[in-house]
Amino acid sequence: WRECWFKETPDALDAKPVPAETADELVAFYSELQSAGKASFVHAWRFGDSTEMILRVQRMQTLTGEVFVCRRFMLETNSLDALGFPPLLRNLLMSAGLRDGLLVFCGKAGSGKTTAACTYAKERLATHGGVLWTVENPPELLLAGRHGRGVCYQMSVEADECMGELTPAL
Repeated sequence: WRECWFKETPDALDAKPVPAETADELVAFYSELQSAGKASFVHAWRFGDSTEMILRVQRMQTLTGEVFVCRRFMLETNSLDALGFPPLLRNLLMSAGLRDGLLVFCGKAGSGKTTAACTYAKERLATHGGVLWTVENPPELLLAGRHGRGVCYQMSVEADECMGELTPAL
């Protein structure tokens, strides 16, 4: 637990040490993460008496041993307006005439790509209908189900399953 640290916000540069009084909880948390047996997964954890946190966890092997990188994410999507999308961009994305193409949300880790993409998907389905299939590793936000006039089906896949079709046979 002595090597555990956290950042207060995704943009923070300071890695702050985890308080010593959380040592017992961190040991139990680490044990749970080790038992997951996956490289990338979603894990629910309740720290002390606080509310449950849903975390995206990435297991990595470093030169000094195995580490887990955990990132907390939102359980619910907001609206594009609440996320701060400019009205011109929001209107373009929600236009009924926008029916084909590829929309890419890009940015650094923790910048809100998944939240923005999921929020957009839910609003688009609710407004215009249609069917959306997601293929995720791991799914972070619950999208499956009806959204107004549309419906979403979510699939969780392992990284190897995603790469199978892309990797050329030798």
